[in-house]
Order: sequence, then C-alpha cells, then structure tokens
Amino acid sequence: RRDEAIARKHAVAWKKLYEYKHIITTSLVLLAVTALFAFVVYQIFFVVQDVRITGAGMYSESEIMLSAGFEVGDNLYSFAGNEAEEAITFLCPYIKSAEIERTVPKTVNIMLEEDTPAYFAVIWGDCVKLSAGLRVLEMTDRASITAEDGLIELVLPPVKYSVAGRVIEFCDQRDERVVRSVLAEAASSALLENGMIDEIDLSNEYGITVESCGRYLLKMGGETDMDLKLRMAYKTLTNDQFDDLLPARIDLSEVGRAAILPDASLDLGD
Repeated sequence: RRDEAIARKHAVAWKKLYEYKHIITTSLVLLAVTALFAFVVYQIFFVVQDVRITGAGMYSESEIMLSAGFEVGDNLYSFAGNEAEEAITFLCPYIKSAEIERTVPKTVNIMLEEDTPAYFAVIWGDCVKLSAGLRVLEMTDRASITAEDGLIELVLPPVKYSVAGRVIEFCDQRDERVVRSVLAEAASSALLENGMIDEIDLSNEYGITVESCGRYLLKMGGETDMDLKLRMAYKTLTNDQFDDLLPARIDLSEVGRAAILPDASLDLGD
C-alpha cells in the first residue's frame, strides 16, 4: 500500500508537470505569435508617410528633415524625439526651439520657433551674430554689418566657447550674470526702444560703457541701478537744453548726476 501511494503521488506530480509544461509552451507560442504580429503591424502600419512642418521661414523643409535625422518611410518610433529636436536647433541655428509630435499611425508634426539676431560680437577673432538670449546664430563679416541691420555691438568678457546654435558660455559665471543683468535692463530701456544704443562694452563689470547715437560715450560704472542710469541717460540725451551736435563723454556712474564733458575728438568708430 505504501508503494501504491508513492506511485500515485509520482503519477500526480508528473501529470502536473506535464500540464505546467503545456501551459508554458502554449504561453510562449502565443507570446511569439503576438510579438510577430506586433512587429509586422509596426513595420507595415507605423511608418512615417506625412511630415507637417510649421514655423520654418529661413530653412526649407528638406533642410529641416535632414537636420532631424529621419525621413518619409522610416518607422514612426525609430528615432528619439528629443534628439531630433536638439539636432534641428544645432544644425539650423536660426531655429530657437523645435517640438516634435507623432500622430499614430503615420504623421509627424514638427513645430518650430525661429530666432532673430539682436547683437553681434567678436569672439575668439570671429564676428558672430547673437540672439537676445545670446545664442550664436551665424558667423559673419564685421564689415558687412551696417546700422540698418539694427544690431547692437557687444564687447564681452572672456568667453569659454561659442558654437552655432548654442548659447555662448563665459569663462566666469559672475561675468555671465552681470552681462545678462545689464542686457535685460537695456532691452527694456527707452534708449534701445528708440534705437539709441550702438555698442555696450561689458568687458569690465565696474566700467561698463554704452556708445549712443554715434557720438556719445556713456560711462555707466557697475551694474547697480542700471535701470536708473539708463533712464537718466535717455532724459539727458533728449533734453532740449542738451547740445546734440557735439560728441561728448557723459558720466552716469553716480545715480542722479550726469557729468557731461564735450569732446570733439571722440571717435566711436562705425
């Protein structure tokens, strides 16, 4: 009887094992079939057939597609959206931002925001156009930039690197903070609004100067109270009693006081 019980126990165990094997085998076969079906569907149906690009003005659709790194006929999920967005802004510097959205099963939407030049500067011997956010837009010839372009020249503290399509990086973080602070104040000033700023020299944080109207050198001192100094500069230059025919050095480093020194020999260049 004991042998019989052991035999029955073994028989039940083998039966359960067989059933488990059958379940596992069936599950694996179903999983393989499902995976194969999904792969076939992915290959056949999830294919880029329609690319819709909005916001592109300076670049053609073919340039945007080439920069993004995918093309019609590729799988819808064969590329990383964030990498494609980064590639577009890097290879097409005048594109400020790119956003890619997929619409199943076949459409890719590329929404672009273009940048515009606001400044130019000579960095490491190269003249570059910069956006308001200090992104490098392109290298250019200094002689080709005219007053009609409406660009303000920047004289900057040491720059670590400047790469097209990317924001310049300064050697010193403090320099960057000062530069951005002063430019933010200048951007909201009446001087800039009325096109009265030609150049901003930020190479010395305690001796910031602004060239205005081609004949005035405004000594601003440090960044402290820059908004007040810019307002004072505008009031001084637009005052009816101010002789706007004579080049002058104007010291605005002390808030509330404008010291004007006419200087006929002042040569601010083009």
